[in-house]
Amino acid sequence: MSSDTAIEEGLSLLDAWAEAFNTGEAERAAAMYAEDALLHGTSQALLRVGIAQIRTYFRGTSTVEYGERHFVRLSDDNLLSVGHYHFSRIEDGREIVTAARFTFIFRRREGAWKVLHHHSSAEPG
Repeated sequence: MSSDTAIEEGLSLLDAWAEAFNTGEAERAAAMYAEDALLHGTSQALLRVGIAQIRTYFRGTSTVEYGERHFVRLSDDNLLSVGHYHFSRIEDGREIVTAARFTFIFRRREGAWKVLHHHSSAEPG
């Protein structure tokens, strides 16, 4: 598979994840993850192991927009993405923006891409 194909697939996967996240529906966001996925989220220190724990992370109070994104094809069925995004939410009538960085590993099984690993942390400084 070409590098261009990996970038196209990666962009599509990240866009689908953001679309699901931005609905505010925990079940829709969690559906992007594999049953055995791992999640280190931005807003909580707890490592979520498996889809049942990941479902409890999403609360639907923020939206996300991407900045810089990079992709590396690890194999035909595994894709790494790293970059920056920011989360926005309204709190006491004010917009709160949290800049963060991310790593996703997507895995394809039986033709379907899912998030296998997701690490997100607030930008330092």
